[in-house]
Amino acid sequence: MQTIQKNPPYIEISFDILDIPDIPVGYKLILALIEHDCRENSVCSRTLKNISEILRVVPLTVTKGIRKLEQDGYIKIIEGKSEKNRPQYSYKVTK
Repeated sequence: MQTIQKNPPYIEISFDILDIPDIPVGYKLILALIEHDCRENSVCSRTLKNISEILRVVPLTVTKGIRKLEQDGYIKIIEGKSEKNRPQYSYKVTK
């Protein structure tokens, strides 16, 4: 049974995220959303689809952003399995 995650009325974006060079603003928003969830739950378990709906971007943009953020060491992708034995990913901020 998957729990539906309620969206907060707002999120805080640290200047550390805003000040990251060479990362597009959209990717910074992805990182800010992941960081917000990590403060609340220690990991972000939102789906790519959910993140894309919140930010009003296509899922491919989120996928590319998450890959870039992982490649640059800002997040760690935690792989797991759902109740239906499908791949399920969580994210944790590392910097």
